[in-house]
Amino acid sequence: MNEWEWHLLEAKKPVDDLRISGIGVRPGSRVKLRPRAAGIVMTLLLRARLRSVESIEQDYGGKNSSRYRRR
Repeated sequence: MNEWEWHLLEAKKPVDDLRISGIGVRPGSRVKLRPRAAGIVMTLLLRARLRSVESIEQDYGGKNSSRYRRR
């Protein structure tokens, strides 16, 4: 990583929660997975399963993503 990339990482504040369809979600929240129809096969196999949010992460472009775990 160059110095510019380190500054980008340091400038980002951690994402504590986000809103999905108007509902607040944070680590520890229980969610039902509803992947899009055009999703990858592994994602489609998890359809309608209950999971717990493990973390919320944000990429350089500001796009949020979540990591889930089975409870």
